[in-house]
Amino acid sequence: HANNKNVVLILDEAQRLSHGLLEEIRHLSNIEKQNRSLLYIFFVGLTELIVILLATENRALRQRITMRCNLDPLAENEVGQYILHRLKLAGSETTIFTPDAIDEIFRFSGGIPRLINIICDFCLLSGYAGETKEIASEIVEECAEQLRLPNEQDEKEAASEIIVEDGEQPQEESEQDYRDQETV
Repeated sequence: HANNKNVVLILDEAQRLSHGLLEEIRHLSNIEKQNRSLLYIFFVGLTELIVILLATENRALRQRITMRCNLDPLAENEVGQYILHRLKLAGSETTIFTPDAIDEIFRFSGGIPRLINIICDFCLLSGYAGETKEIASEIVEECAEQLRLPNEQDEKEAASEIIVEDGEQPQEESEQDYRDQETV
């Protein structure tokens, strides 16, 4: 900081931090000189981080946050561009994934970049092992199945299935029932 440079602390996977550690980090954010922050802190994490920050015990930390940015999943038409960009950064000069493969990648990842990266890495490894220079939708489907990434249809089916024990039908809870349970 003495050389007029900003000091930055980047905390990746911040959703995994305990409340105690978050509180210690909040204390670090209080370090100032002449009303100027000496340390800039960036929390990077999954959407669970938002829930953690909204917890009552993290109110003081939440009040110190001056800017927040959420990355939404990529749209279907952005997934191919994202994959192509990452391949170019890695030195590729050819199109490796077929359009159908990209459609499957979107279907299985929901546009979430982390899942896109995981399935693409697995597909590239599978393609290398199979000595193929083009990744088709069949390879993506096989890899997704091995990674157990549910596609949209599987998620809908799983969400609609209700396990019923002893033949009893589950009763739907009303919002009032839920509030009553919270006050007990």
